[in-house]
Amino acid sequence: MKPRRIPVEIIRSDKEAVERFWAKVEVGDPGQCWLWTGSVSTAKGHSYGVWNFWDIPYKVHRIAYSLKVGPIPEGLTIDHLCKTKLCCNPAHMEPVPQSVNSVRGNLKDRCACGNPRGEKQRRCVECHNRWFREYRLKNIQKCKAIAKASYERIGRETKRNRASRP
Repeated sequence: MKPRRIPVEIIRSDKEAVERFWAKVEVGDPGQCWLWTGSVSTAKGHSYGVWNFWDIPYKVHRIAYSLKVGPIPEGLTIDHLCKTKLCCNPAHMEPVPQSVNSVRGNLKDRCACGNPRGEKQRRCVECHNRWFREYRLKNIQKCKAIAKASYERIGRETKRNRASRP
């Protein structure tokens, strides 16, 4: 689907709309991601921020880029250099042809959470540590359940053995 052209001049002229838009963005330092806190579309497995202007939904990164930098050149799409789909920081965006965006998107150098990961690793360090804690906790709970069942079985056998003594 071809991206919808953004009526930048119309949006800019509506000061209330611009204020409503930026109120839903956590603007931080220029080097940080500015995260969208409003509505999110999960269509086609993607989680992009969506903002309605005159009941027409627009992707928020395209709006942010258009408001801060200017119109997106014809035939180009916006690539998130930070790979964070909810980022609205124009410094983290670059207008590129769709073919370039697709190639960059298929690079497997990032974890599902967006953090960089090693060449032969499944997860980034943060996600690996979280996964390992959960894995370890499950195994500890499993071991405790087995130990409890074993102690109960031993206790039943001991009582049976005592009861069968003359």
